[in-house]
Amino acid sequence: MILTNEQGLSRAWVIAAGKDNYDKVGDISVTDLLKPPRNRLLNERHDAVLEQDVTDCVWRLLGTAVHHILGLGNEGDCITEQRFTYHFEGTEISAKPDRLEPDPNRPGYWRLLDFKVSKTWAWIFNDKGDWEAQLQMYRYLVEKAQGLKISEIAVELLMKDWNDKDRIIALSRKDRYPRAQVAVMDYAIWNNDRVEAFLRERIAVHKAAEALPDTELPDCTEEERWAKKGVWKVFKKQPDGRLGKRSVRNFEAEEGARTFASGRPYTTDVQYHPAVSTRCEYYCPASKVCDQFQFRIKSRF
Repeated sequence: MILTNEQGLSRAWVIAAGKDNYDKVGDISVTDLLKPPRNRLLNERHDAVLEQDVTDCVWRLLGTAVHHILGLGNEGDCITEQRFTYHFEGTEISAKPDRLEPDPNRPGYWRLLDFKVSKTWAWIFNDKGDWEAQLQMYRYLVEKAQGLKISEIAVELLMKDWNDKDRIIALSRKDRYPRAQVAVMDYAIWNNDRVEAFLRERIAVHKAAEALPDTELPDCTEEERWAKKGVWKVFKKQPDGRLGKRSVRNFEAEEGARTFASGRPYTTDVQYHPAVSTRCEYYCPASKVCDQFQFRIKSRF
Protein backbone atom coordinates (compact mmCIF):
# COMPACT_ATOMS: atom_id res chain seq x y z
CA MET A 1 0.00 0.00 0.00
CA ILE A 2 1.30 3.45 -0.96
CA LEU A 3 0.71 5.97 1.83
CA THR A 4 0.08 9.59 0.88
CA ASN A 5 0.24 12.56 3.23
CA GLU A 6 -1.98 15.23 1.70
CA GLN A 7 -2.25 17.25 4.93
CA GLY A 8 1.51 17.39 5.48
CA LEU A 9 1.39 15.67 8.85
CA SER A 10 4.59 14.86 10.73
CA ARG A 11 6.51 11.66 10.04
CA ALA A 12 5.14 10.24 13.28
CA TRP A 13 1.72 9.78 11.64
CA VAL A 14 3.20 8.36 8.45
CA ILE A 15 5.38 5.83 10.25
CA ALA A 16 2.58 4.75 12.56
CA ALA A 17 0.09 4.36 9.70
CA GLY A 18 2.62 2.37 7.70
CA LYS A 19 3.27 -0.21 10.40
CA ASP A 20 1.71 -3.57 9.65
CA ASN A 21 1.34 -5.64 12.81
CA TYR A 22 -0.47 -8.46 11.03
CA ASP A 23 1.43 -11.71 11.53
CA LYS A 24 0.16 -13.76 8.62
CA VAL A 25 0.23 -17.53 9.17
CA GLY A 26 -1.84 -20.37 7.81
CA ASP A 27 -3.97 -20.36 4.67
CA ILE A 28 -6.50 -17.75 5.78
CA SER A 29 -7.46 -15.91 8.95
CA VAL A 30 -10.84 -15.62 10.61
CA THR A 31 -10.81 -11.90 9.77
CA ASP A 32 -10.20 -12.59 6.08
CA LEU A 33 -12.87 -15.29 5.97
CA LEU A 34 -15.41 -12.66 6.98
CA LYS A 35 -14.41 -10.26 4.21
CA PRO A 36 -16.13 -10.35 0.81
CA PRO A 37 -13.87 -12.32 -1.57
CA ARG A 38 -13.78 -9.38 -4.03
CA ASN A 39 -12.68 -6.99 -1.30
CA ARG A 40 -9.98 -9.31 0.04
CA LEU A 41 -8.51 -10.40 -3.28
CA LEU A 42 -8.46 -7.00 -5.00
CA ASN A 43 -6.71 -5.45 -2.01
CA GLU A 44 -4.18 -8.30 -1.91
CA ARG A 45 -3.52 -8.42 -5.65
CA HIS A 46 -3.09 -4.67 -6.09
CA ASP A 47 -1.52 -3.78 -2.76
CA ALA A 48 1.68 -2.49 -4.39
CA VAL A 49 -0.14 0.20 -6.40
CA LEU A 50 -3.12 1.14 -4.24
CA GLU A 51 -3.00 4.45 -2.40
CA GLN A 52 -4.38 5.52 0.96
CA ASP A 53 -3.91 8.80 2.76
CA VAL A 54 -2.56 8.88 6.30
CA THR A 55 -5.71 10.65 7.49
CA ASP A 56 -7.78 7.68 6.33
CA CYS A 57 -5.88 5.51 8.82
CA VAL A 58 -6.71 7.54 11.94
CA TRP A 59 -9.50 5.35 13.26
CA ARG A 60 -7.47 2.21 12.58
CA LEU A 61 -4.65 3.74 14.62
CA LEU A 62 -7.09 4.51 17.43
CA GLY A 63 -8.25 0.89 17.43
CA THR A 64 -4.65 -0.32 17.52
CA ALA A 65 -3.89 2.01 20.44
CA VAL A 66 -6.91 0.78 22.41
CA HIS A 67 -5.91 -2.85 21.85
CA HIS A 68 -2.35 -2.12 22.95
CA ILE A 69 -3.44 -0.37 26.14
CA LEU A 70 -5.96 -3.05 27.09
CA GLY A 71 -3.32 -5.70 26.38
CA LEU A 72 -1.35 -4.22 29.27
CA GLY A 73 -4.15 -5.35 31.56
CA ASN A 74 -2.85 -8.93 31.64
CA GLU A 75 -1.62 -9.84 35.11
CA GLY A 76 -0.38 -13.22 33.96
CA ASP A 77 -3.61 -15.16 34.23
CA CYS A 78 -4.94 -14.28 30.74
CA ILE A 79 -4.10 -15.05 27.13
CA THR A 80 -3.93 -11.83 25.10
CA GLU A 81 -3.32 -11.26 21.39
CA GLN A 82 -1.95 -14.77 20.83
CA ARG A 83 -2.25 -16.10 17.29
CA PHE A 84 -2.74 -19.81 16.72
CA THR A 85 -3.84 -22.04 13.86
CA TYR A 86 -6.14 -25.00 13.40
CA HIS A 87 -6.45 -27.33 10.42
CA PHE A 88 -10.11 -27.52 9.44
CA GLU A 89 -10.89 -30.01 6.67
CA GLY A 90 -7.67 -29.28 4.79
CA THR A 91 -7.52 -25.53 5.40
CA GLU A 92 -5.23 -24.00 8.02
CA ILE A 93 -7.18 -21.20 9.69
CA SER A 94 -5.49 -18.66 11.95
CA ALA A 95 -7.12 -16.75 14.78
CA LYS A 96 -5.98 -14.08 17.22
CA PRO A 97 -8.54 -13.39 19.97
CA ASP A 98 -8.02 -10.16 21.90
CA ARG A 99 -8.41 -11.68 25.34
CA LEU A 100 -9.09 -15.01 27.03
CA GLU A 101 -9.59 -14.77 30.78
CA PRO A 102 -10.59 -17.33 33.43
CA ASP A 103 -14.31 -17.29 34.20
CA PRO A 104 -14.55 -16.42 37.92
CA ASN A 105 -17.96 -18.05 38.12
CA ARG A 106 -17.05 -21.35 36.41
CA PRO A 107 -13.71 -22.85 37.41
CA GLY A 108 -11.97 -24.48 34.45
CA TYR A 109 -13.79 -22.29 31.90
CA TRP A 110 -12.70 -19.17 30.04
CA ARG A 111 -14.36 -15.98 28.81
CA LEU A 112 -13.49 -14.89 25.26
CA LEU A 113 -13.51 -11.13 24.71
CA ASP A 114 -13.00 -8.97 21.64
CA PHE A 115 -12.39 -5.23 21.87
CA LYS A 116 -14.00 -2.96 19.28
CA VAL A 117 -13.96 0.79 18.61
CA SER A 118 -16.99 2.02 16.69
CA LYS A 119 -19.96 4.38 16.87
CA THR A 120 -23.01 4.23 19.09
CA TRP A 121 -25.22 2.99 16.26
CA ALA A 122 -23.33 -0.31 16.37
CA TRP A 123 -24.74 -0.82 19.87
CA ILE A 124 -28.16 0.75 19.23
CA PHE A 125 -28.96 -1.39 16.18
CA ASN A 126 -26.74 -4.35 17.10
CA ASP A 127 -26.41 -5.16 13.40
CA LYS A 128 -22.74 -6.13 13.31
CA GLY A 129 -23.25 -9.74 12.29
CA ASP A 130 -19.55 -10.07 11.45
CA TRP A 131 -18.65 -9.39 15.08
CA GLU A 132 -20.78 -12.27 16.25
CA ALA A 133 -19.51 -14.62 13.52
CA GLN A 134 -15.91 -13.70 14.40
CA LEU A 135 -16.45 -14.60 18.05
CA GLN A 136 -18.22 -17.84 17.15
CA MET A 137 -15.28 -18.96 14.99
CA TYR A 138 -12.79 -17.87 17.63
CA ARG A 139 -14.61 -19.91 20.27
CA TYR A 140 -14.65 -23.01 18.08
CA LEU A 141 -10.99 -22.69 17.07
CA VAL A 142 -9.80 -21.95 20.61
CA GLU A 143 -11.51 -25.03 21.96
CA LYS A 144 -10.21 -27.23 19.14
CA ALA A 145 -6.63 -25.90 19.00
CA GLN A 146 -6.01 -24.91 22.61
CA GLY A 147 -8.19 -27.40 24.43
CA LEU A 148 -9.83 -24.65 26.48
CA LYS A 149 -13.50 -24.62 27.43
CA ILE A 150 -15.28 -21.35 26.68
CA SER A 151 -18.26 -20.31 28.79
CA GLU A 152 -18.93 -16.81 27.42
CA ILE A 153 -18.19 -14.74 24.33
CA ALA A 154 -18.60 -10.97 24.21
CA VAL A 155 -17.58 -7.75 22.51
CA GLU A 156 -16.51 -4.86 24.70
CA LEU A 157 -17.33 -1.82 22.61
CA LEU A 158 -15.75 1.63 23.00
CA MET A 159 -18.02 4.18 21.28
CA LYS A 160 -16.03 7.12 19.94
CA ASP A 161 -19.09 9.37 19.43
CA TRP A 162 -20.90 8.63 22.72
CA ASN A 163 -21.90 11.63 24.81
CA ASP A 164 -23.99 12.16 27.90
CA LYS A 165 -26.28 14.75 26.30
CA ASP A 166 -27.44 12.24 23.69
CA ARG A 167 -27.95 9.68 26.45
CA ILE A 168 -30.23 12.06 28.39
CA ILE A 169 -32.23 12.96 25.26
CA ALA A 170 -32.64 9.27 24.35
CA LEU A 171 -33.75 8.50 27.89
CA SER A 172 -36.43 11.22 27.76
CA ARG A 173 -37.71 9.77 24.48
CA LYS A 174 -37.44 6.19 25.73
CA ASP A 175 -35.03 5.43 22.88
CA ARG A 176 -32.20 2.91 23.09
CA TYR A 177 -28.85 4.45 23.98
CA PRO A 178 -25.86 3.01 25.86
CA ARG A 179 -25.53 4.07 29.50
CA ALA A 180 -21.76 4.56 29.28
CA GLN A 181 -19.04 5.02 26.66
CA VAL A 182 -18.02 1.35 26.92
CA ALA A 183 -20.66 -1.36 26.67
CA VAL A 184 -20.64 -5.15 26.73
CA MET A 185 -22.38 -7.05 23.94
CA ASP A 186 -22.91 -10.69 24.87
CA TYR A 187 -23.69 -13.42 22.33
CA ALA A 188 -25.21 -16.86 22.74
CA ILE A 189 -22.73 -19.56 21.71
CA TRP A 190 -23.50 -21.48 18.51
CA ASN A 191 -23.24 -25.25 18.54
CA ASN A 192 -20.30 -26.80 16.68
CA ASP A 193 -22.40 -28.00 13.75
CA ARG A 194 -23.49 -24.45 13.00
CA VAL A 195 -19.94 -23.08 13.23
CA GLU A 196 -18.57 -25.84 11.00
CA ALA A 197 -21.25 -25.18 8.37
CA PHE A 198 -20.39 -21.49 8.45
CA LEU A 199 -16.66 -22.23 8.10
CA ARG A 200 -17.27 -24.52 5.11
CA GLU A 201 -19.39 -21.89 3.38
CA ARG A 202 -16.85 -19.09 3.88
CA ILE A 203 -13.87 -21.24 2.87
CA ALA A 204 -15.69 -22.41 -0.26
CA VAL A 205 -16.53 -18.91 -1.53
CA HIS A 206 -12.98 -17.67 -0.97
CA LYS A 207 -11.32 -20.68 -2.59
CA ALA A 208 -13.61 -20.47 -5.61
CA ALA A 209 -12.84 -16.76 -6.02
CA GLU A 210 -9.08 -17.22 -5.80
CA ALA A 211 -9.06 -18.94 -9.19
CA LEU A 212 -10.90 -16.08 -10.93
CA PRO A 213 -9.55 -12.94 -12.64
CA ASP A 214 -10.47 -9.56 -11.17
CA THR A 215 -13.40 -8.92 -13.51
CA GLU A 216 -15.05 -12.25 -12.71
CA LEU A 217 -14.86 -12.06 -8.93
CA PRO A 218 -18.27 -12.38 -7.23
CA ASP A 219 -19.89 -9.02 -6.66
CA CYS A 220 -20.07 -7.62 -3.15
CA THR A 221 -23.65 -7.64 -1.92
CA GLU A 222 -25.47 -4.53 -0.69
CA GLU A 223 -24.89 -5.71 2.86
CA GLU A 224 -21.18 -6.25 2.22
CA ARG A 225 -20.90 -2.79 0.65
CA TRP A 226 -22.70 -1.23 3.65
CA ALA A 227 -25.02 0.26 1.06
CA LYS A 228 -27.55 2.96 1.88
CA LYS A 229 -30.43 3.59 -0.49
CA GLY A 230 -31.12 7.02 -1.92
CA VAL A 231 -33.61 8.94 0.19
CA TRP A 232 -35.66 12.15 0.09
CA LYS A 233 -35.31 14.06 3.37
CA VAL A 234 -37.62 16.74 4.75
CA PHE A 235 -35.86 19.29 6.98
CA LYS A 236 -37.40 21.95 9.19
CA LYS A 237 -36.11 25.47 8.55
CA GLN A 238 -35.23 27.57 11.55
CA PRO A 239 -36.25 31.28 11.69
CA ASP A 240 -32.69 32.25 10.74
CA GLY A 241 -32.85 30.05 7.64
CA ARG A 242 -30.68 27.25 8.98
CA LEU A 243 -31.86 23.67 8.68
CA GLY A 244 -32.32 21.31 11.58
CA LYS A 245 -29.47 18.88 12.15
CA ARG A 246 -31.76 15.93 11.51
CA SER A 247 -34.51 15.45 8.99
CA VAL A 248 -38.10 15.45 10.21
CA ARG A 249 -38.96 12.48 8.00
CA ASN A 250 -37.46 10.46 5.15
CA PHE A 251 -39.14 9.12 2.02
CA GLU A 252 -38.15 6.78 -0.79
CA ALA A 253 -40.14 8.79 -3.35
CA GLU A 254 -39.96 12.54 -4.04
CA GLU A 255 -43.74 12.86 -4.29
CA GLY A 256 -44.25 11.55 -0.74
CA ALA A 257 -41.62 13.92 0.63
CA ARG A 258 -43.07 17.01 -1.05
CA THR A 259 -46.64 16.12 -0.07
CA PHE A 260 -45.57 15.72 3.54
CA ALA A 261 -43.57 18.97 3.46
CA SER A 262 -46.44 21.00 2.00
CA GLY A 263 -48.66 20.03 4.91
CA ARG A 264 -46.29 21.18 7.64
CA PRO A 265 -47.14 24.28 9.73
CA TYR A 266 -43.51 25.41 9.38
CA THR A 267 -41.10 26.16 6.54
CA THR A 268 -39.37 23.09 5.16
CA ASP A 269 -36.64 22.12 2.73
CA VAL A 270 -36.71 18.89 0.72
CA GLN A 271 -33.38 17.37 -0.26
CA TYR A 272 -32.38 14.22 -2.10
CA HIS A 273 -29.51 12.25 -0.57
CA PRO A 274 -28.20 9.81 -3.20
CA ALA A 275 -27.44 6.16 -2.59
CA VAL A 276 -23.97 5.41 -1.27
CA SER A 277 -21.91 2.25 -0.84
CA THR A 278 -20.16 3.32 2.35
CA ARG A 279 -17.53 0.60 2.41
CA CYS A 280 -16.55 1.19 -1.20
CA GLU A 281 -16.52 4.98 -0.94
CA TYR A 282 -14.62 5.37 2.31
CA TYR A 283 -13.06 2.13 3.54
CA CYS A 284 -11.90 0.06 0.59
CA PRO A 285 -8.72 1.23 -1.21
CA ALA A 286 -9.36 -1.37 -3.91
CA SER A 287 -12.54 0.42 -5.02
CA LYS A 288 -10.28 2.33 -7.42
CA VAL A 289 -9.57 -0.90 -9.34
CA CYS A 290 -12.95 -2.54 -8.76
CA ASP A 291 -15.04 -2.84 -11.93
CA GLN A 292 -18.21 -3.44 -9.88
CA PHE A 293 -17.85 -0.11 -8.08
CA GLN A 294 -16.40 1.97 -10.91
CA PHE A 295 -18.65 0.84 -13.75
CA ARG A 296 -21.77 -0.69 -12.20
CA ILE A 297 -22.33 1.34 -9.03
CA LYS A 298 -20.52 4.68 -9.13
CA SER A 299 -21.45 5.32 -12.77
CA ARG A 300 -25.18 5.17 -11.92
CA PHE A 301 -25.05 8.32 -9.82
